[in-house]
Amino acid sequence: TTATPAFPLSHYLAFAVLGLACALLGIVIMRLVAAVEQATARLGRWTMWRPVIGGLLLIPLALVSPQTLSAGHGALHLDLVLRPTIAFLATVLALKIAASVVSLAFGFRGGLFFASLFLGSIVGQIFAAALDHVMPGLAIDPQDAALVGMAALSVSIVGGPMTLSILMLEITHDFALMGVVLLATLLSSAVTRELFGYSFSTWRLHLRGSRVRSPRDIGWTSDLPAGRVMRRDF
Repeated sequence: TTATPAFPLSHYLAFAVLGLACALLGIVIMRLVAAVEQATARLGRWTMWRPVIGGLLLIPLALVSPQTLSAGHGALHLDLVLRPTIAFLATVLALKIAASVVSLAFGFRGGLFFASLFLGSIVGQIFAAALDHVMPGLAIDPQDAALVGMAALSVSIVGGPMTLSILMLEITHDFALMGVVLLATLLSSAVTRELFGYSFSTWRLHLRGSRVRSPRDIGWTSDLPAGRVMRRDF
């Protein structure tokens, strides 16, 4: 757990930048999944072999780093404890994004919630390490940055800034940290909604023909049968 005093204004500004960065990365990831998924849908008679092709694509990624196939729990703890280099973290970040895109686009089941937590923690650690090189006087704690990054990227992809903020409070019992988490998550949510418009789950519903706009939009559920949402390919 973290036990920090009240954060200075400079830390609030730094974590605001981290929240904005997580929002932009979240949008890129959601766009990538949609683009690759649409590309694989044009495989024709090879469509039914998509999971096999996806599995073959994941093998070289996993050989570079086993963290690529991690659900996030063990790898997240390992990276926080060992404090690896920026180069290593950046490599894992790129590989994990690629693996998540391949998994979803090639027909594997699941979503991006745990992946977004893991990716967010990596982004936070990279941010803290890079800032330490540029502005060493700020002294941003990598663990705090990892927790803020986890919440901000998850909010960009999944939504729910208050939910993720309360989750971070439950993990750390640190009310001072919750303040910067709230700032980063609210900024991430606002930027994602302005630039992209949807969370990942709502975006995927739109790609499949649904007109649901957000979790608050329940007006279309009465004429949204399961058949319209479910996929018809293999």
